Amino acid sequence: MDSKEYELEYFRANKFYRKQCPTCKRYFRTQDENTEICGEPPCGEYKFIGNSTARWRDDVFFTQASIYDFQPHVLNGTVEPPANPLTISQTCVRFNDIDNVGKTGRHFTMFEMLAHHVFNKKDKFIYFKDRTVELCNILLTERLGIKPEHITYVEAEWEGGGNAGPCFEVIVDGIELATVVFMMYKDVVQGNGNVQRDLMDMQVVESRYKVR
Repeated sequence: MDSKEYELEYFRANKFYRKQCPTCKRYFRTQDENTEICGEPPCGEYKFIGNSTARWRDDVFFTQASIYDFQPHVLNGTVEPPANPLTISQTCVRFNDIDNVGKTGRHFTMFEMLAHHVFNKKDKFIYFKDRTVELCNILLTERLGIKPEHITYVEAEWEGGGNAGPCFEVIVDGIELATVVFMMYKDVVQGNGNVQRDLMDMQVVESRYKVR
């Protein structure tokens, strides 16, 4: 993914530092100039264990991404979303983690997320990257009282259901509290069977906040 996709005016205006984690080599953003690692295990330790507000679960259930509810017909412009922006609850099963459940002590199969989506059209732009990250940071720091130096925004990519885009994994003390995804690309199958990634007509925010 082009590094320019992660350059946000919000980061510049609010003095976020861009650093490279020496362990996983991924880039991340933080407001703490002394933070050196991205904070996502195994690069960093789980700092929340023993805290009464976050604990290991002893049950496992199901899902992947709430954006699936809107693919392909909303994302390709065939139908309008029921609301814009909108929020949705997302119960998730991580099939790619199932083989590791019970082995590592940190993999599980089910968790709940609350998501919010924005569907930006050329003639109706609502907000995209900067405002999404700003709202996320406001929620974490002003509403939940998390200190800015505990938060890192790790640069990543997400794909699924025929669409893809850059994203930030939002890490707090070793736990990924949120993922903010910016759907910009669609997969187009070529005549030779290869898949080409083209820009979408629509720009879609897919933000997910971990609840339990």
